[in-house]
Amino acid sequence: MDEKTPHLHLVFIPVVHTKDRKTNKSIDKISCTEFWKGKNSYKQLQDRFYSYMTKAGFDLDRGRTRENAHIPIKELKAITNHEVQEFELKSLNIEQELNTNNIDLLREDYRRIIKKCNTLTKQYTKIKVTSDKTLENLEELQQNYEQLNKENLHLNKYINYLKYYLDKAFEYTSLLFDFPKERLRKLVKDYLKGIRDNERTR
Repeated sequence: MDEKTPHLHLVFIPVVHTKDRKTNKSIDKISCTEFWKGKNSYKQLQDRFYSYMTKAGFDLDRGRTRENAHIPIKELKAITNHEVQEFELKSLNIEQELNTNNIDLLREDYRRIIKKCNTLTKQYTKIKVTSDKTLENLEELQQNYEQLNKENLHLNKYINYLKYYLDKAFEYTSLLFDFPKERLRKLVKDYLKGIRDNERTR
C-alpha cells in the first residue's frame, strides 16, 4: 500500500506440473525455464491470477494488456507523487512532547524541532513545485492527446478516401484500356519500388 495503486511484490518458487520422463507419472518439479516460457509468460500468469481471484469472489480489476510502455524511474516518480508518499511515510513518526524542567534539554529539543521544521518546509516546497509541474504536464499531455486524436481521425478518413479513390482509378483505367486491374496494380507497385530503390542507391 506504499503507492497510489495497491500492489504485491512476490518471491516464489516456480513449480511446474508435468510428467516424469522415465515413469510417465504426474509430478511437481521446480523449473524456472519451464515456468517462464516465451514473451507472454508474465501476462499469462497475471491473466490466470485475475481469473482465479475473481472466481473466488474478489472484486479485482485487470490492468491493460496492450499498449503498455516502460516509464523511466524519474517520470514514474513524478506520476505517482513519489515525493509526497515519501514525505507522508516519514511524517508517521509523530513528535512526542518532552516532559521535563531541564532548560538545557528543552533548548536542545527546541533546536531539533526548528531544524526539523526547516527540513519539512524545504520538502514541502519541493513537493509543491513537483505537484504543480505534474499538473501542468498532465494538462499539456491531455491537450496534445486530444489534438493528436483529432488529427488521427482526420488522417484515417483521408486514407480511406485515398484508398477508395485509387481503387476506382485502377478500376476505370483497367476498363478503359481493357487491362486486368490486379496486373495494373502490380505494374504500378513495381514502378514505385524501382523509384525507391534508385533513391536509396544514390
